Amino acid sequence: MAIDPTNPSTICAGTDGGGVFRSTDSDASWMAVNTGLKDLEMLALAIDPTKPATTYAGTHDRGVFKSTNGCASCLSPPGSGTVDVKVTSSVTSATVGTFTYLQGVQVQPSGLDIMAGR
Repeated sequence: MAIDPTNPSTICAGTDGGGVFRSTDSDASWMAVNTGLKDLEMLALAIDPTKPATTYAGTHDRGVFKSTNGCASCLSPPGSGTVDVKVTSSVTSATVGTFTYLQGVQVQPSGLDIMAGR
């Protein structure tokens, strides 16, 4: 789950098999925002604190997807050239999608960190 730091009534939630959902009314209602996702098993969500409209969704085995409209709709697929990736564990390549198990996604001032393993 990730909460917009500039608008706490906006919440994004990742599910185990249902994809990503968004609430703009403090959890009173939810809307699926799965356009573009190749895997609906979410393991991590992160909102960029310096650009709150940017949300990253880490999937089980299809990489990290990015939304630039506050998780309101389409998440762009990995390899689109828009995700600044820094792999922080035992993955041999910095290419999104080369790992087999995602452990977390975190936005740092230097870019996006992906904690993953094989």
